[in-house]
Amino acid sequence: FDAYSQSTQYKDMKLIFKYDADNRIFYYRDFKTQGMPHCSECDWGVKPDGKACTNDHCGWGCYHNLAYSGKSGSSLGSRGMGKSLRIESGKRTLIRTTLPDGRYIASVWQIVDGDWQWKKAPEEAKKFSNAGSEMITYDVKEKVHDELLNYNDIIKAIQEKWFRLIDKGVDRK
Repeated sequence: FDAYSQSTQYKDMKLIFKYDADNRIFYYRDFKTQGMPHCSECDWGVKPDGKACTNDHCGWGCYHNLAYSGKSGSSLGSRGMGKSLRIESGKRTLIRTTLPDGRYIASVWQIVDGDWQWKKAPEEAKKFSNAGSEMITYDVKEKVHDELLNYNDIIKAIQEKWFRLIDKGVDRK
């Protein structure tokens, strides 16, 4: 929920999670957020010298460079575990974002030479009708697949971890 501006009411937040069990594709999309902008020091997470951007104010860089976080230790998502779990849950993860000003980009995470790596993938980019981000994980691993099929455990986890947001009016559809 940290992708939304501070003034966004909980009831106005919209997130979609879908799992296609037959094709093992896990999909996430948020709507009317800030997207994942890059900073003035880089071009979508890559500095002019080719090195990764580590600016704490670079949303795209913070997401793509797993070794650091642009958030304080008590902030939502400050430990960066969610993004690494998401990326490692399958064989390939596609990330797309559209910013409020209309700029958009995509990246792909996959294992290259035994290590997780990402690259910009403008050929996979798609401009959304409103700002936000989308993450699609392909070839979901067996253990994750089994967890995603356990509907009751997922509901329980959401209720335990998101109860404050649900309590304040997030639509339960």
